[in-house]
Amino acid sequence: MHMLELPLPYMNELAKQIAFISSFLGGFSVTLLGALILSDKDGRLLRVLTVSTATASLAFIVSVAAMTQMIMVTTEGYPFPVDQGQLFSSRLVGTLALLVGMMASIVTISLSGWVRSKKLGIFTTVLGSLTMIAMFLFM
Repeated sequence: MHMLELPLPYMNELAKQIAFISSFLGGFSVTLLGALILSDKDGRLLRVLTVSTATASLAFIVSVAAMTQMIMVTTEGYPFPVDQGQLFSSRLVGTLALLVGMMASIVTISLSGWVRSKKLGIFTTVLGSLTMIAMFLFM
């Protein structure tokens, strides 16, 4: 398999964008996770919501860490030789973690309506399904 070598300034900007998006979405996920953990409600649905939110939160943390490493290595003035294999690994892990976090967030949002009512559950599930389809079409 041939690895596409992207210019370092481009990779740096890409890593900055992914790190920003991941940290932004991760903040929402952690906040929601705290609310779910402190909730008085109990049941299978709340456990699933807690697991999907925790998954999203942790995936976004992994993405931020991978992209931060990539930003450091691709910044002009980095004092060591740049290893394209290491950059590929950081880019792959960071991007996959972002996608896992986004999918887990969509699952959380899709299921959240069921906490209130069947009608709202159907609505959020349909919107979440459409969002998942759009995500796969445009990624």
